[in-house]
Amino acid sequence: MLTAIKIEIIVSKAQSNKIIDLLEKSGIYEYTILDIYKGRGNKDGVVSHSVNSATENVYMFSVVKQELKQKAIELIYPYFKTSGGLFVISDVTVIDP
Repeated sequence: MLTAIKIEIIVSKAQSNKIIDLLEKSGIYEYTILDIYKGRGNKDGVVSHSVNSATENVYMFSVVKQELKQKAIELIYPYFKTSGGLFVISDVTVIDP
């Protein structure tokens, strides 16, 4: 078993390329991006699937070594001070068979 961090990000699809750039500048090159079909949050109420990609949200996540945590916070967090979205980092245990 390995101890790692999990980075989870929810942003509009239009913002995803900027987040990818920040992840890679943080040394994080392995990530998954999923389209969000529907959800509900405390900011905007219900989020539904839209044909307009500017209003669609994506869920991005990556599980990486703990050594990358501080760099990710330093580079990614400032972006969320001026833009909408959600940025979460949590400690996880990876069970690698």
